[in-house]
Amino acid sequence: DAAALELSNGSNGWFRFILDNKLCTMYSSGSPEGSSDTSENRGEFLEKLQRARSSVKPKQPAFPLFKSGPSDVTITVGNWILKCRKAGELSIVNTEGQMQSTILKEDFPGFLFESNRGTKHSFKAETSLGTEFSAGWSTDKVKKSVSKADQTKQKIFRL
Repeated sequence: DAAALELSNGSNGWFRFILDNKLCTMYSSGSPEGSSDTSENRGEFLEKLQRARSSVKPKQPAFPLFKSGPSDVTITVGNWILKCRKAGELSIVNTEGQMQSTILKEDFPGFLFESNRGTKHSFKAETSLGTEFSAGWSTDKVKKSVSKADQTKQKIFRL
């Protein structure tokens, strides 16, 4: 797992994310701000993730978010709408900031962001998240993406 996103229920389009071990806030303009990366904010981010994870009951049915093709099904949580528009892609749009969108791709370690100004930004992780972020969400086997930094570490280890 390469990125963690926190979508605040009352948001008008901003969200927080961790990528390459940095906590940032993304604004609708497409400019991420990293000044919120403090140990207190990072701890709060992780605590919210762990609370969300623990609120999911073990036998609770799951909704597959990455379908084999476009789907009319949408999931609405707070001000956020999640929808599969293409195979292997999840589109996230805020109801108050519909000019912007965030795209998660099944085989892309990070996310794509289109700002309210129409500019497109790619946020690709060079490192994987720690186990505190990735453990316990899915029982399905998925293709694991290996970052460039992790590939280099593996090559050096083999030498």
